[in-house]
Amino acid sequence: YQCDWSSDVCSSDLNLYVETVVRVEEAKCEAPVSLIVAQDAANRMAKYAEFRDDPQKESARAVHTNIGKAINTKDEAACKRWLNLSHQRLNILNKAWGDR
Repeated sequence: YQCDWSSDVCSSDLNLYVETVVRVEEAKCEAPVSLIVAQDAANRMAKYAEFRDDPQKESARAVHTNIGKAINTKDEAACKRWLNLSHQRLNILNKAWGDR
């Protein structure tokens, strides 16, 4: 599947991905609202990937799930690990979607 970035579908892919990356980069364990904002962006990206039955829908959903685990932990070190896993999944998506 090769994306024509001028199409609305590919523009939506890119917008959701970029917004999620920005929100996850801004997320801080000591600022719970930033985690909620990041989780919301990740949820929208995951739902869109699932709607399109994208081959990377599991990675997109994992970003959302990992941020949820970061929100629910009381341990700051564990929170940071969950955020790091979210970053890793976003890197996987970047590699997969960047070649389209």
